[in-house]
Amino acid sequence: MPGFPRPRISSNARGGTTIHEGRTIATLSLKKHLISCVMITALAGPVMVAGCAARVETGYRVYDPYYNGYRGWDHDDVVYYQQWETDTHRHHEDFRKRNEKEQKDYWDWRHNHHDDHDHH
Repeated sequence: MPGFPRPRISSNARGGTTIHEGRTIATLSLKKHLISCVMITALAGPVMVAGCAARVETGYRVYDPYYNGYRGWDHDDVVYYQQWETDTHRHHEDFRKRNEKEQKDYWDWRHNHHDDHDHH
């Protein structure tokens, strides 16, 4: 085509096909795949991490001694629990990993701090 130089394709000494400046077709193909993998990881990584974090905070069952039974741990519980940790000067720790006394302390606090929108 006039005005556009055509790439020169030839065989090199190692048996590969060379295009421009000594790069092989295999090298260019590998580079494309590598760039694609890096882009997918960069875009999907934060989504996967955020999804995992949400499952850690909610969606499991806990024993509530005030009702002598188990119930689901939901967003409201997360808010109250974080407030309890702040009010009682405790470091953050997953509720399920706290000992029985601390869990009871939380429930005592929680049932004395519910407000009108709390459904428990």
